[in-house]
Amino acid sequence: MCSRNVFLAVLMLCCLSSVTAVASQQEPIQHLLSRANQVYQRGVYDSALFLYQTVAQRCLFANAPQLHIAACTGIGNVFMKRRDYDHATLYLDSARSMAAGAEDRSAEAGEAFYACGVLYDLINQPDRALQFHREALAIRRKLWGDQHAQVAESYNGLGEVYRYTLRDYASAEHKFQQAVEILTSLSSPDLKQLYRSYYNLATTNRLKNDFEKASGYAYKAIDALERMRPTDTPALMRCYGMLANIYNNQGAFEKSIVYYRKAIGLRRTSGMLYTSEMANDYKNLSIAYTETKRVALSLACADSARHILLARNAHDSAELANVSIIRGKALQAAGRNPLALKHYHDALAILERYADANPLDITNVCRHISDVLEADGKYKEGLLYLQRGICVAAGEGIHAQDDMRNPSFDKLKNIPQCYQELSQKGDMLMKLAEEQGQPYTYWRLALECFKLSDRLMDLHWQAQDRESSRLRFVSINYAIYEAALACAHHLYGRTGDVRYISEAFSLIDKSKGRILRARLEEVGRQLQRQIPDSIMQQERTIRHAIASLQQQLSKLQAPADSLERVINTALVAEEEKLRLWQERTGARFPGAVVVDQPVSPMELAMLKSKLGDNAVFVEYFTGKTHIYAVAIYAGKEHLLRFPVGTTEEDVRTLGELLAAGVREKLLRDDYAVYTRLATRLGETLLAPVFRACDLKTDQALPPVFIVPDGILNLLPFQALLLTAPDRDGVVDYRQLDYVVRHASVAYSYDAASLFAHPAERTRRRNLLAYGWSDGTEQVAGAGSLPGARQELEAIAGIMRGTFVAGRAAGKRSFLEQAPDYAVLHLALHGKADAQDIYNCYLQFQDGKLFAHELYSLRLKADLTVLSACETGYGKSFRAEGVYSVARGFFHAGARNVVMSLWRIDDGTTASLMQKFYAGLGQETIGTALAVAQREYLQEADQYTAHPSYWAGMVSWGNTHKITPGEEDPFLYGVVSGMIFLVLTGTLLLTWKKVRSKVSIPGLPAPAMKYLKENV
Repeated sequence: MCSRNVFLAVLMLCCLSSVTAVASQQEPIQHLLSRANQVYQRGVYDSALFLYQTVAQRCLFANAPQLHIAACTGIGNVFMKRRDYDHATLYLDSARSMAAGAEDRSAEAGEAFYACGVLYDLINQPDRALQFHREALAIRRKLWGDQHAQVAESYNGLGEVYRYTLRDYASAEHKFQQAVEILTSLSSPDLKQLYRSYYNLATTNRLKNDFEKASGYAYKAIDALERMRPTDTPALMRCYGMLANIYNNQGAFEKSIVYYRKAIGLRRTSGMLYTSEMANDYKNLSIAYTETKRVALSLACADSARHILLARNAHDSAELANVSIIRGKALQAAGRNPLALKHYHDALAILERYADANPLDITNVCRHISDVLEADGKYKEGLLYLQRGICVAAGEGIHAQDDMRNPSFDKLKNIPQCYQELSQKGDMLMKLAEEQGQPYTYWRLALECFKLSDRLMDLHWQAQDRESSRLRFVSINYAIYEAALACAHHLYGRTGDVRYISEAFSLIDKSKGRILRARLEEVGRQLQRQIPDSIMQQERTIRHAIASLQQQLSKLQAPADSLERVINTALVAEEEKLRLWQERTGARFPGAVVVDQPVSPMELAMLKSKLGDNAVFVEYFTGKTHIYAVAIYAGKEHLLRFPVGTTEEDVRTLGELLAAGVREKLLRDDYAVYTRLATRLGETLLAPVFRACDLKTDQALPPVFIVPDGILNLLPFQALLLTAPDRDGVVDYRQLDYVVRHASVAYSYDAASLFAHPAERTRRRNLLAYGWSDGTEQVAGAGSLPGARQELEAIAGIMRGTFVAGRAAGKRSFLEQAPDYAVLHLALHGKADAQDIYNCYLQFQDGKLFAHELYSLRLKADLTVLSACETGYGKSFRAEGVYSVARGFFHAGARNVVMSLWRIDDGTTASLMQKFYAGLGQETIGTALAVAQREYLQEADQYTAHPSYWAGMVSWGNTHKITPGEEDPFLYGVVSGMIFLVLTGTLLLTWKKVRSKVSIPGLPAPAMKYLKENV
């Protein structure tokens, strides 16, 4: 086949020899080839083709095989630009065959193989494309080494195959990053290739739904283009359009409109009016106008796009169909559903007739048709279109009209965006079930849709690198989990099959704390591999810079274009540093920093075995309409559901009330509000659990372990009331029936971290305690904490450790010492921010320790006590929990953290902490804290029993007893005291015996008598 292609190419070149100009024949072949390359780079493809053909014809007679390879490669590139892939294949296969037959591999051979890689990617043959790109890479590395612009070009080519054709976004991103690393290391980087690398990274992260990161790379690509002389205007227009697309995906439509207009304005200035790119910008601008409710402008932009496409000589049927879809969306937004449906049907008809239509375009229009039908209550018809779209995406046909079975996960895993169609199908099946008398099969199939949708969402979640991107993704798609739980609850209630409880638990628990689990897994690997702290300090520095830049971005309310651009590009640069650090550290300590996904959540059967018969476990899920709870006690599981009602408002009001403390002028009002809310929340959230578990609340209850969700993360369950107060109107907080009087309450981000047994952590000291006050000069603006000094003195009487206070209590010294201790105690000032996740910190004498600064610290602590204000307070996220100072310690590897939910009183907290530490030797952390709170209540009066004094301290994390360090912190005092008494007694007895026998030769008798009586 290859020899036949060579023969045909030679024959065509000979036929063209008669049209070769005399001047061109007289010009040296090398110069003529350079001129052809320059003309090709300017985009004048007809002239470039003529010059390449001239070079190829002359090479046949001049015996210049390498130049002949270069000319055939150039001809093939021109035909690729014209989308004439048949002729491109003919010439490029010829060039590649000649290159493969040559004894020495030259630069021209590398170009030929590279061009073949690009071609076979375009004609959808990824295996051959990868083969040729790898061959080109090998040739170029052999010729120029690893640090060369053409080597970077090969990495870009490989990445493009992985991205568009194979949809392997992780491999694609890795290749593009390798290209960037090479290009940025050169003294004079190839700016065109650098732009290409950043553009590829932006589009790849956009496909991964990591839009924040994508926008940073888009700005980088624009920077590279603006440094080029002359500027590549078509590429700059492409970048503006791509950045606008990213903002569209983020929901920042006003920003996207600005960049679409920039791209369109630049095209008009450049005279590029009737191009597919111009039409594409108008289409996307139309979408942005639709989303901002400017329907008239949206329709006008869609009409402009259609006019351009029809005016072109060879218009694309798929693009015309896309315009119809966009018009349909605008009309649907205006409430003109019949007309919108007509446009959608027109688009579907065009796509189904078009042989090269993208299956996902058909899926997309089917979903839009289903949307309109669902709005009209035509669920059955809407389902048929959804099923059709899903099957087309998976490459399957519909066997029968009423066949609603889902394609397998293996067929859908390369198109994870289909999770949206699957979840919509599940919603419509539920509505159809309610409409048609609750048939079991519809409910079961709906649950299967949601479970498959969840697996596809996992792929999206794992593909995103930034924490902010993952949080946004979970927030947007949280309703899918609520719908799945509604299905499971209905099926359980209908069948009584406990398997549905297991499915509900898996759905609830797997989504909890996923970001945290992934980070803890990485920290664990780093600890196991004993990475030196000097190396880890590099990571801490980079992560701190990343968090600081993210903090700056989060504080920009209406960011100016230039400022956002500066921060975004700096953020990308720091992320590149982190990636390089991870690669190098991973090479030295294999597996230490590479985490594909977080640890698997705990199975229900395993949870039941760990829980035993002496504790209650409750995990909540807060949806928009209902709160779900899975409760386990004595080997039995229960699935509960109750309306949200006023729960969120009640929790928020109660939190504000407790944070305000005892207010003398509002004593009666506050007491009435507190007792009403605490009783109502207790009846709503805990009473159903106790009733389901057949537990009597008029007696002692087993320990209660809670995994909260959403706003419930900020609720102190131990301060809820199981019964209403006996005497209305009499303010007496001491006589209230608090939950803590009946049971200890402990919390966790998920089931696994609550019950996972701590691994042995060697080479640790016992206790490191930092206190704000020792009577020395304080930091300006920070109030005195006299209770902190009492707190440390009280703990010192119970535990042996290192105690630091006053001026010596510095942030830097704490960060240096903290990884060496089993127990950490911080009695400092604390501050939280419910809006900004980057503004939660502890105040040390020499500066603020922000939560994000702890993310790369490696702690060995089994217990961390944050005896400071608001250390457990912050911005609350569904599934992930609260972003607080305490979360920073969890990220660093802390097993259990005792934290505060509001501003605490340092005097009463000192008393509470003394009781807490006194009980740690005999009890688990959660139980010891509950016992301390009960003892406090016994000593308090009717006012100091207010929950603001004692209920703000909560225990989160592992439930086991703490593991002592080198010296047992609890028994040390007792054991050392006993040893001291035994040794003293032994010495005294020995001395009495020795003294009776003392005899010193030459000592006078009076002196001897005095010695025996007085020594």
